[in-house]
This record gives sequence, C-alpha cells and structure tokens, in this order.
Amino acid sequence: MKNKIKFYVILIIISIPIYGLFNPIFTIVKEIEISGIKLISKNEIIQSSELENKIITIFNKQTFLNNLYRSQDIKKVDIVKKSYSKVLILIEEREYAFVVNQEDAKGLIDETGSFYPKKNLDNFTNLPILSLEKMEDASIGLTLLRLLKKYKLVDKFELSEIKIDQILGVQIYSIEGQTILIGTNDFDEKIKKLEIIISKAIDKKKKAVFIDLRETSKGVVNYNL
Repeated sequence: MKNKIKFYVILIIISIPIYGLFNPIFTIVKEIEISGIKLISKNEIIQSSELENKIITIFNKQTFLNNLYRSQDIKKVDIVKKSYSKVLILIEEREYAFVVNQEDAKGLIDETGSFYPKKNLDNFTNLPILSLEKMEDASIGLTLLRLLKKYKLVDKFELSEIKIDQILGVQIYSIEGQTILIGTNDFDEKIKKLEIIISKAIDKKKKAVFIDLRETSKGVVNYNL
C-alpha cells in the first residue's frame, strides 16, 4: 500500500512540470503570432493588445482580450499561451456585407444588419454599396443579397450597388452597367425570375442591360445590341 502511494506521489511530481511545459501557466510575452487576419494589420493587433513584454496569466487574460475587442473589425478573439515566451492570437474578423457612403452616414454594414461608422473605406472597395434613406432598411438589402446568392446570380454579374428608394423600391446595379428594378415586394419570386432572364440572355450571348420587375405579373427587358 505504501509503495502504491509513493508511486502516485512520484507520478504527480513528475506530471506537474511536464504539464507545465506544454501548458504554461503564464507567459512573459516576447513573441506574438497572429492567425485569421485579412483586413487588420499585424502591427495594429500587436499595438492594440498591449501584450508585448507583459506577463499574461489566467487572471489578467481578459484585460488583454478587452483591448483587442476595441477594434470594431474583430468579431471573436482568443489568446493562447504557446510557451513561456510566445502567445498566439486567434482572430475572427467581422464579415461586412455592404459599404454605406452617404453624406449623413459613412461606414459598413455586417451580416446581421448592424452599422459600424468608419471614416476610411479604402480597404472595402470590393464590397457592394448600399444606398438607403433610413438605416432600418438595411435588412431589405441583406435579404436581396441573400437571394442573389441563393439563386447564384452573384456568379452571373458583379453587384455594384443596391439602392432602396421609398418611391421606386429596390434597384440593383451591376459593375457591367446593368440596371434592375425590383420594386417593394415579392422579392423571392422576382429574384427567381431575374435568374431565368439573366441565364437566357447568357445562353443567347446577350446582356440584359435594363430589367424592370416591379410588377410581379410581368417584366420588361432591354438587351444590348
């Protein structure tokens, strides 16, 4: 019995430093590795984290996480202690759906419809523009974007802008110069009809430059010559 107890004591004594070797209880941060960034620069992450040359433990980790969450471009973040001198910052960037660039509002709209003011939009030129009279209508823009993806129309033309007007309703513009009028209702049915029109035009090697689907029962299509 005494031998068994002695064995377990020795095993625990040996296990603690081995566990601590692969699972450091603290890190004096000399090296920072970052994963998951596309838009945010490495220097920005390092500076905002305030981790360099600091000691990070389970007790103060949240403080450094809070520093990182100050960036509106970060959706989720975690800090992993890799060794007694190195940490890994795992970043999940916020996914933006639209750019809003109006006199009264300038910023980004994410996939949930939340608006984030941003002065510099240079890094987001690949996103379509959402023009709207009131921010509550952002949900309409997101609905249209989901439908365009659902019916794979984003593969058939490059979306430039979705405009939401109280009189004309939804208007869609493509990089190729196409204008598509959708109206104010029956979005799913109209986008499904739009997919048929665009596909037929492609099959005939034509481009539908103007499509009016405001009336559900009919559509007007003008093709290029």
